[in-house]
Amino acid sequence: MISRIDRRPRKNGKVSWRVRVWKGRDESGKGVFDSHTFDAKAKAEDFLKTLNADEPAGGAVSFRSYVAQWLNVIEATRTYNTWRRYTMSMKPILAELGAVRLDKLTAAALEGVYVDLYKTLSARTVLEIHGAVRAALNRAVKQKILRFNPALGCSLRPSDTAEAKVISTDEIEALEAASNDSWVGIAVRLAADLGCRRGELAGLRWQDLDREGKLLIWQSVFERDDGTVGVKPTKTRSQRRVALSKGTLAYLEVYRERQARDAALIGDAYRRDLNLIFARPDGDYVRPDYLSKVVCQIADKAGFVGIGLHSLRHSHASLMLSAGAPLAAVSKRLGHRDSYTTAKIYQHALPSDEAKLADIWETVRGREKPVKMVKNGQRTPKRTGSSRQNA
Repeated sequence: MISRIDRRPRKNGKVSWRVRVWKGRDESGKGVFDSHTFDAKAKAEDFLKTLNADEPAGGAVSFRSYVAQWLNVIEATRTYNTWRRYTMSMKPILAELGAVRLDKLTAAALEGVYVDLYKTLSARTVLEIHGAVRAALNRAVKQKILRFNPALGCSLRPSDTAEAKVISTDEIEALEAASNDSWVGIAVRLAADLGCRRGELAGLRWQDLDREGKLLIWQSVFERDDGTVGVKPTKTRSQRRVALSKGTLAYLEVYRERQARDAALIGDAYRRDLNLIFARPDGDYVRPDYLSKVVCQIADKAGFVGIGLHSLRHSHASLMLSAGAPLAAVSKRLGHRDSYTTAKIYQHALPSDEAKLADIWETVRGREKPVKMVKNGQRTPKRTGSSRQNA
């Protein structure tokens, strides 16, 4: 526990003694303390001894042992990908600090590891590692195993936010054409039309397409470490119905007939119970990694370097927002948790909008009254009665 006793002179000539206990940092990075004032130093020292005596005993476990328990909870309560990401993020930290007692872990020790990691890892990766550490220690504070989270006192290098790669509708059509009328073409078309994630794309079923042309997105396919495939809820554990264009619906009907013919050739070995829109030749789930790999290969051959399956999701959102679609509607269509997430991701993805804003501002300025020149050479706008009231 980080604490100290300060001597504080008063205006009346007397002296008070203040005990300050470090609690961590708030969201703005400002230090947070608990303060207790006493009229005698002995009382402040006795209070500090009491705090130390009440230090939670759970902190005596090693950092490695606590993280192992925390990851078990994450595995039982969160998605597989979340558990896997946290597990991988913790490895470099545990390699250096795993043997340290949990209650002896300090921000300085964590920062020392981060400094070494910067030599081989990007700032973004180190931030992800730090996020896992912070989440684990937050739980320790919540369970009163620790009094404060040492990870909150760390200073890290900011990560550069790369702009999302966006392609035009013409380029999307060219990417579809480059797929040579295979199942990849419909995958490209649906990814661009729905703006869904690759795992969600691999989990789409025919029975989730209703008569109104809306597709229910409720599950996501993922791959385990052993190579097997599983199904989980969407990233935000929500369901959403997304409307398809008439052209895409007609395209789907042709594709469905062709898929049925192929399934008939395989016979009973085909997984008709899954009824997937995108499936392996035997009707089973397509691995999301394979789906991304195939689209990237076709994009590279077509000359779209650096464009992948997720770029279609970014393009869908960016083009919709640039065309004036409401932010809340686009956010819901993408399956984001809230509109803030959508705005944060796509604030730099619409360079053409700056020109639109400039045109709008010019229009607003054009409605103002002409500027009147006064004798002293200063310019003052001619004010109207309504402008005085608004001011």
